[in-house]
Amino acid sequence: MVAEVGFDANVLMEYLKDVTDLRHSRGLRYSLPFLLAITILAKLAGQHKPLSIAQWVKLCRRQSWEKVDKGFSALTEYLRLAHLG
Repeated sequence: MVAEVGFDANVLMEYLKDVTDLRHSRGLRYSLPFLLAITILAKLAGQHKPLSIAQWVKLCRRQSWEKVDKGFSALTEYLRLAHLG
């Protein structure tokens, strides 16, 4: 049985924006809040090791991470689908 996970991903992003990014500015590709959010969602989807998290993100990207640029709440749908599959 799969439990429904309900939360507002936009609220998550607001909290993650307060995390200080200590990375060197050269070569930054993604914002820290975005990286933390997709890591949290991967963990919630059952991915606990760095390689499995990366594979989960890659799988979701194939399902169109481009939607994320248009609205962060699309990530909740990816989480739901990943948890079912």
